[in-house]
Amino acid sequence: MSLGETSAFTCPECHGVLIESTNGKLNRFRCHTGHAFSINSLLAELTESTENTLWSAVRAIDENIMLLDHMAQHARQAEKFDLARMLARKSEESKQQADVVRKAAFTQAAVNSEQFDEKESKSGDREYS
Repeated sequence: MSLGETSAFTCPECHGVLIESTNGKLNRFRCHTGHAFSINSLLAELTESTENTLWSAVRAIDENIMLLDHMAQHARQAEKFDLARMLARKSEESKQQADVVRKAAFTQAAVNSEQFDEKESKSGDREYS
């Protein structure tokens, strides 16, 4: 903890607080368990973690849709038509939610596949492309 300043970021591996330290012009992040990241590797890890979380959400919503559809089918067979309509409506709402999260996951995947090359400008500041 004495290696630098506490950052606002958490370790993508253990979720502990990251300490930011500067060695010359190089910024580094390290958690208390020893995971260490450059600014670019931290960005890559956080981007990948976000993508994985979004796809997990899509899978969970899709399972919810399948269960709602299954329950609606059983309600129709039992001639509980009000319940069947309510379950079908919930399924449609979930499909819309899944579409939104799926689009976000595809967008995140595109960001994850880009290269963030670190370059130094003439003023000594880092630029990212």
